[in-house]
Amino acid sequence: MPFRAYSKHHTISEHHFKLTESGALYLTHAIRSFALSLVGIFIPIFIFTLPNKIIFISDTILNNIIWVLLFFGIRSLTACIATFLFSRLMFLKLHLKKSILVSVFLASLQLLSLISVEHFLDTGPSTWSLVVLLAGIINGTAVFFYWIPFHIFFARKADTGDKKFGRETSLRYVVNQMASVAGPLAGGLIISHFGYDPLLISSILLLIISAIPALISIDERQHHEHNPVHIIKEYILSRRFRKTTLAFTGSGIEAVIYAALWPILVYIVLENFTKIGALTSLSILISSLAVLWVGKLTDRKGPKLIHRIGVFFNTLFYLPRMFLTTAPVVYTLDIFDRLNGTLYGLPFMSIAYERARELGTSDFIIYRELSIHFPMAITAGFCILLLFLLPHWQWLFLLAAVGSAMTYLMSVDLERK
Repeated sequence: MPFRAYSKHHTISEHHFKLTESGALYLTHAIRSFALSLVGIFIPIFIFTLPNKIIFISDTILNNIIWVLLFFGIRSLTACIATFLFSRLMFLKLHLKKSILVSVFLASLQLLSLISVEHFLDTGPSTWSLVVLLAGIINGTAVFFYWIPFHIFFARKADTGDKKFGRETSLRYVVNQMASVAGPLAGGLIISHFGYDPLLISSILLLIISAIPALISIDERQHHEHNPVHIIKEYILSRRFRKTTLAFTGSGIEAVIYAALWPILVYIVLENFTKIGALTSLSILISSLAVLWVGKLTDRKGPKLIHRIGVFFNTLFYLPRMFLTTAPVVYTLDIFDRLNGTLYGLPFMSIAYERARELGTSDFIIYRELSIHFPMAITAGFCILLLFLLPHWQWLFLLAAVGSAMTYLMSVDLERK
């Protein structure tokens, strides 16, 4: 039986309880965001800087980038495979709250595996390289067990009754960003003074704490089975959803290139963990100031118009990355990019949540995850091949610009059946 949809006819006590549920969801996500912000931008750099990797290409920088792309590619491929293997387990056995708890332990295990890498360095590159790839597999499984439950809960619990998600998504963004402001700077300082191990352990402890609000406060009802094969036929292969599928595909293309390559470029240019952390924290702080305003504007003007503006600038901001070599440009670009990120990402998610509520929450969320992570895995592999052909690895940001432009299709109405 699906969750009870919000109705204007709910009593005051029910409304209060629902707000408590949404508050618990925001709190869980905020603590998790802070935990991961401590390490997020530094994990690609950690993998990039590990010595004595298995050699795929003679150029050291390109070989290091290949390993970062392998990690993200395996992560997303695993998230897709986990959707087929564990969807029945999630919805019929564990349910969503326990799935979030599973994701916490898996994310912690991934960080523990990265901690162990340094202890395998003396055993040869083949051993510790497998540990890095294992971390990608564990992380991909954690992605499945966290993001599908979170998005389903958010679409069902956070809506205030107007069936618009601009304000709700903006609140989620601002809570997430305010929780994440200090993380990168604190992470950079910890790495600079104590190394990676204390940072990863701190993140693990916070991840465990993050599951508590959702486990205690969110009310969960019985679920029915969701078949990923059926979802592929009904959504991904459907003519009606082809523009939405292409928009999600573009989002995946952009996401994997940004997540894997932007931290590396920042590291190469700045060469200082504290500066990298400070830049990320400053950018997040500045962008968070615009989030609530964009959320209200999204509900008032409609998410499609706001998203189109964000897509234009987001795509434009990838072009300088192809030639970027100086610190001032890095600082300027990162700040303006994150500031525009609210115009770009917030309406995109708002449209996705609105369509999820309209078309069937759980199936649509599963469709979204598959439509994003499979292109992420394919893009990571394609970028590895391009590294053998392109004269400059930064040209891969052009592919991210193409992916960003594709997300424009999210603002196009669904085709009629």
